[in-house]
Amino acid sequence: MQDNILRQFNDMAIRWGRSHQSSQTSYVHYHPHSSDERHDVIPILDNILFALALLQSRTSENVCEAKTILDCLLHFQNNAEPYFGNFPVYLHEYPACKDRALSVQLLPPLYWILKGFHQVLGNDLKQRLEITCKALIVHSFITHEQKSLPYPIAAKLAAATWAFGLLLDETPLAQQGENFLNTLKDTFQQEMSTPIYDTKPLGELLVALQMVYPTLSDSPWEPLWKLMEQTWHHPTSSYIGCSFREHQDGFEPKTILYDLFCGYFSGSLSKRALTANPTHLQAALVRPTTDQLQPPNYPTAIAGTYRDDSHWHLEQHREYALHVSEYKGNVSSAAEKGNQVLKIIWGSPERVHSFVNQTRDNNAITFAKTADGIDLFFHLQSEFDKDSKEKSREIAFFLDFQDGATLEVAGVRSNTFLLGDKVELKTAGLTMNMEFSVVEGEGHFFGHFMRGNRFLQTATVGTKRFESYDWELFLRTINRSVRVPCILKASLKIFTTEITEKEREQGEEG
Repeated sequence: MQDNILRQFNDMAIRWGRSHQSSQTSYVHYHPHSSDERHDVIPILDNILFALALLQSRTSENVCEAKTILDCLLHFQNNAEPYFGNFPVYLHEYPACKDRALSVQLLPPLYWILKGFHQVLGNDLKQRLEITCKALIVHSFITHEQKSLPYPIAAKLAAATWAFGLLLDETPLAQQGENFLNTLKDTFQQEMSTPIYDTKPLGELLVALQMVYPTLSDSPWEPLWKLMEQTWHHPTSSYIGCSFREHQDGFEPKTILYDLFCGYFSGSLSKRALTANPTHLQAALVRPTTDQLQPPNYPTAIAGTYRDDSHWHLEQHREYALHVSEYKGNVSSAAEKGNQVLKIIWGSPERVHSFVNQTRDNNAITFAKTADGIDLFFHLQSEFDKDSKEKSREIAFFLDFQDGATLEVAGVRSNTFLLGDKVELKTAGLTMNMEFSVVEGEGHFFGHFMRGNRFLQTATVGTKRFESYDWELFLRTINRSVRVPCILKASLKIFTTEITEKEREQGEEG
């Protein structure tokens, strides 16, 4: 099963590369922030990943094409200060190198190219690659000494240095990398005691560790494997741990490399993971292993505290999973908007549904676990503007759009509600009962249920910029106390519901 997934990954990488390959230049052309379908730039990293995938296909035509790509791209390594050893992000930017960490990101694909295909590269290209990689390592350590690289990138540098030292039979280099990685390992628990903004760093860390550890479950990084086991929800093939800055791509969470890794380890890929997206190029980096993620005995629940003393709670059921974290209003001072405090997921690998609470400002949020749900407490202290469409919506929940989802107040369908109303949100598979009340201070609020988009939605670009992919349930502030805190409680109870075949089809169409 896992071998089949790896072959599928490589096919996905080649297919995505081909779909963005220019017939004129033969390079992959792609810009992640293009607002339309046109991509004029040539990214170095994407083309190196494409070359790796072509080599791993092991067809003579693809191998020759990969060698040609590598032969041309190596000429764009900068040999002058202050960029010595690094590459430009895009070919046209040469000789400027605008991403100091790119030198680290290039090391894993180049390592697997040298390790797996040195015999077919030819002596000249092989030697040039070795020289290139040594220069990349030198540049990476210099830039790390000038300003520390982010933790997962530093781990990637350490693991790559260790791996290249062994591959090139350079013991001092291998020892340098091993010592550096061991130092980072000793601080892993401390790193994980900080709220995770998104899961992208976890994917970076897995790319790094697979370069030096055949298996992770019995490696010195076993705490990472334990984290993966605790936060992967097998029935939906989705991550359910802390992720304050999780992006959404249309109706479902945006697929990232970590999703592909966990799909491989668990032996099951979600439909969204198989849908063409730029992450597929990185799929060529996933290595064969005997590691397997096993589902827990449902239900299961764990809780803990982060370094800033904020609490979190996670529980998994076969039908759904839930994660909630306290938010002190300072998790992301540069961008409070969109921090995800509560997340509930359900559905299947074919279509995962989610209900989330996202912050609009730096008001603190705490929670209390109840027998059949969660109580959220919103500490409203910041200034608000009742006449502003955005700033008056201080409390907002989002549900991915799905046919058949309804909001009922006292058993009657409605799109508005008041404090104290018994609000019931019905979906295919899950029903959530909610009630809002002011527990401290004074406030007047009015509830709405309407179409919208959660923050960090990535699909609303180009011709889809006016599309809506969510239902938004929010409280609009009419008036409230400002000099003294106004604390509003949202009581949430969760019930699983029977899913009829018609409801399942409607959910998948949505």
